Amino acid sequence: MQLKDFTIPRTKIDLPGPPIKGEKPFFMVRGITLDDMTFLVSQHLGPITRAVKMYQESKADILTTGSFQGFIMAMARDFPDLLAEVISAAADSLDDTTRAVAKQLPLSTQIIALNEIVRLTVEDAGGLKNLLAEMQERLKAAAASVEEK
Repeated sequence: MQLKDFTIPRTKIDLPGPPIKGEKPFFMVRGITLDDMTFLVSQHLGPITRAVKMYQESKADILTTGSFQGFIMAMARDFPDLLAEVISAAADSLDDTTRAVAKQLPLSTQIIALNEIVRLTVEDAGGLKNLLAEMQERLKAAAASVEEK
């Protein structure tokens, strides 16, 4: 198989509301890529830095239980713009309208979407530890870049 024949894994996220033309409304998400991370870090360095610190404080519990629920709930509360941007990026729709809709989704839908985005991202990254190591490198590079300006 050639790379061009590969289909990026995506997951369907059901949206609230009645069926439209017999089908429940939904959108698709994929894992976050390095390009996405670079964009997110460039747009949300402060919140991402605080989120990484929050993650470090709850890392033992997350790694032990494998559950991101509490962490994602805290992120949704403290960083709604960042999470809307993550959902928009994973839905391949980085525009103001999509961000506004993502921000207004019910919390349960946001959590489901973020859990799936994390799952797909971690699978692509070869595990949570590899993903976190890559994120730390990107954050250090972004912080150095901001300091130079």
